[in-house]
Amino acid sequence: LQNFLGVAGAVSVAVADPYAERRARAAGLIKEQQGHEPKLYGDFRELLADRSIDAVVIATPDHWHAVQTVHAAECGKHVYVEKPACCTIEEGKAMVAAGRSGKFQSYSAAVCADCGAPPAVSSAAAPGRTDT
Repeated sequence: LQNFLGVAGAVSVAVADPYAERRARAAGLIKEQQGHEPKLYGDFRELLADRSIDAVVIATPDHWHAVQTVHAAECGKHVYVEKPACCTIEEGKAMVAAGRSGKFQSYSAAVCADCGAPPAVSSAAAPGRTDT
């Protein structure tokens, strides 16, 4: 979250986390650095259903990355998923199929710097950075 709060033109409008304390901490950071109250969700599926949200950053435990990326694609969201993008070959295939749906663009922190991602995303995942 810290890395994206400073990206010019990016507005953090919502946070999804099942743990209320982490949601509150994230909301506090957004309020402090961007000056507004984000929407808060206890379930990522509720956030994905919000049509006013264009893109999501998936920064969950690794075993959730593929599931949430595929769900986000089904909802037409652009996705930035931290590495590792998935845990199994089957998950990777499902993510590729979702990407081929044409509804969204997906970027992984592991390959983002060289994949033609928008400059703001590329700079957030610069080579050698391990905190993104």
